[in-house]
Amino acid sequence: NRSFHQTQKFSKDANGNLLIEMRVPLVDDFISWIMSWGEAITVVKPKELIKILNLNLHNTLKNYE
Repeated sequence: NRSFHQTQKFSKDANGNLLIEMRVPLVDDFISWIMSWGEAITVVKPKELIKILNLNLHNTLKNYE
């Protein structure tokens, strides 16, 4: 497994999807990194990060309306 952060933990869910858990601050660099994965990633928690991603994606979509 690739190393992203020293706190990372890998597991799989019931469907065989890879789960990565890590404790990192919600700074712009991390949020940009998460967004760079596009549709290949689904954030399941924390709710605060999901809200930030929703807002960023909504604002991006507005650029193309």
